[in-house]
Amino acid sequence: MIETVMEVVTRMVGNPLVIPLGLALIAGLYWVAGVDVANITISIVTFLLLPILQHSQNRDGLAIQAKLDALIEGVEAADNRYQRIDEQPEEEIRKVRDG
Repeated sequence: MIETVMEVVTRMVGNPLVIPLGLALIAGLYWVAGVDVANITISIVTFLLLPILQHSQNRDGLAIQAKLDALIEGVEAADNRYQRIDEQPEEEIRKVRDG
């Protein structure tokens, strides 16, 4: 359920119409309630959107890694030590990267 909500919110926030709509909303809120309420509202919205956007980026990163692993598997001349490297500890990644 929460995954679906996050995906829908991510798609809505990524829509280009959100910027002018958001600016109009903030201007209206500022005009009606003042600077303090507008600032608090912006802070709360930002705080709520950060985990949703981070979830979207993590999901995209996992999808990219899966695609890269599939490409490595499909190419015979590919260096297999890079396959599934994202699952290794940071020290192992540095060893592989540095040679």
